[in-house]
Amino acid sequence: MARRFPERFVKLALRFPPDTHPAYFAAILEGLTHKPSAESGTESQKDSWSPSGIKSIEAFFDQHPPGEDEEYALLFCRMLRERADEPWQEKTLSHLIHYATQHPDPRMEKEGSDQATVHHLAGRSLNCVRGVAAEAIGRILWAQSHRLEIMQPAIEALVRDPHPAVRMAAIKAIEPVINMDRNLAARWFSMACEGDPRIAASPHGLLFFNYLIPSHFENVGHLIPEMAFSSFQDVAFQGARQVAGRWLFWGFFEKELSRCRNGTLAQRRGVANVTATFIVIDDRKHFEKCQDLFLQLMNDGEKEVRDELRNIFRKEELLRCSEAIPFLLDYIKSQAFADSFNHFIGDLKEFEGSLVPLADIIFAVSEEIPKILKEKRSHLPYPSQEMPGLLLRLYEQSQEQRNQSIAQRCLDIWDLFFEEGIARVIELTKNMEH
Repeated sequence: MARRFPERFVKLALRFPPDTHPAYFAAILEGLTHKPSAESGTESQKDSWSPSGIKSIEAFFDQHPPGEDEEYALLFCRMLRERADEPWQEKTLSHLIHYATQHPDPRMEKEGSDQATVHHLAGRSLNCVRGVAAEAIGRILWAQSHRLEIMQPAIEALVRDPHPAVRMAAIKAIEPVINMDRNLAARWFSMACEGDPRIAASPHGLLFFNYLIPSHFENVGHLIPEMAFSSFQDVAFQGARQVAGRWLFWGFFEKELSRCRNGTLAQRRGVANVTATFIVIDDRKHFEKCQDLFLQLMNDGEKEVRDELRNIFRKEELLRCSEAIPFLLDYIKSQAFADSFNHFIGDLKEFEGSLVPLADIIFAVSEEIPKILKEKRSHLPYPSQEMPGLLLRLYEQSQEQRNQSIAQRCLDIWDLFFEEGIARVIELTKNMEH
């Protein structure tokens, strides 16, 4: 009911005696935080609902000051987070600052190997009092930048918090500061990440590098190698991605890249991921640098590394550029192509326009697939049945352009497919005979 009638219940709470159980106050706070969704309640209920006024809420806090009960503290912080644009009195904000700096949750529990991942810490940061308080501070600063002065001591404490989950949450409090004082934001970010590379490898931490590099490389650059050479595999993967990306765009970390491209599975996966993402012909410099990495990684001994290269698919600009054809021909002979050639065939099928400029690529694919399947002792998977259709399309277009050498090569490969017993070729041949 407190959700449906928040103003009525917060006024009712003003009559509660001081020794009321915290659970009652928590229920009131939960109602103050709640906003009805578009799907919930009847139309009349939605029309009649209105949030409790800030005056009533702060009167409630004055009469029943927030205590240390964990559930109450979480709800208090979430309420301020959801109503961050309200003109809260400094007295109310002081309770938030207290929770951010003094509340005992979270305690420094021992972290087993299964709890040490970035994902675990991120989840912990969302469900502990000091972590939620940090997020609420960030929301308030996004909405009210003039509150930075009063929040500054809290952020100073958050970035030094002994618990890594809280320092991970502190990044959300720092983000709006980038628009106010970038030097201060860089210093706080570096402090929050110091000594634990998992914090920098969190989703919000990774975004921060985009804001601060190259302008504040001296402040935060050292965090990237710490991630890349971390013993945590999820951290090393993200660190290697950062190493490769910052090398690609700014020329940083050349030595570290050399180690990562020949390093652990996680490091090689990270480099491969960035390589496939940015190997676009639009930027010649990026293409040449990525090509060098790609040619090495496409025959990596681990399939997990080669799988990261699948991002190359759906990059139609590679097929449209004659300068990329030698690279693609090398790729077709690689282990990465053998792993997932159907994706590449799908790109060729969806390619619009004449296939004649891609004749060498189509011929190479046509000749390579039977070899791959013999080595795997596998039947042709369905997508590879698209090759006869591509070959027929190329043949017809080459005839239109009176390119007899390509047309003849198409017929030779057609005969090869027929001999291999590819059902689609046999079916098409019979149809043409009729």
